[in-house]
Amino acid sequence: MINLHCSDIFGNAGGDWVGCIADQSGQNGNFCADPLFCDLSANDCGLLAASPCAPENSGSCGAVGAFPVGCAAVSVDSAVKTKSWGAIKALYR
Repeated sequence: MINLHCSDIFGNAGGDWVGCIADQSGQNGNFCADPLFCDLSANDCGLLAASPCAPENSGSCGAVGAFPVGCAAVSVDSAVKTKSWGAIKALYR
C-alpha cells in the first residue's frame, strides 16, 4: 500500500487522487491544487511565493515537492501601464 503525506497531486490526464490513492485526498496534508510554478514553458519549476506548496502556505507540511520558492507574483501595477489609444498610436508615428 502507498501512504502519502503532504502531497499535491494535480493536473494529471487520468485524474487526481484516483485509484489506490483516492482515499488519501484531504488526509495527512494531501491536497489537489495548482502548484503555481514560476514558468513551466521555460522549465522553471520553482514556486511562486503564493503557491500552496510553499512552506508558508502549506500548513504544518513545510515545503511540498522538490523545488523551493523561486519567484514572486508579478504585480499588475508594475507590469501594466495605462495609456490612451492616442498615446499608443503616437509611439509609432
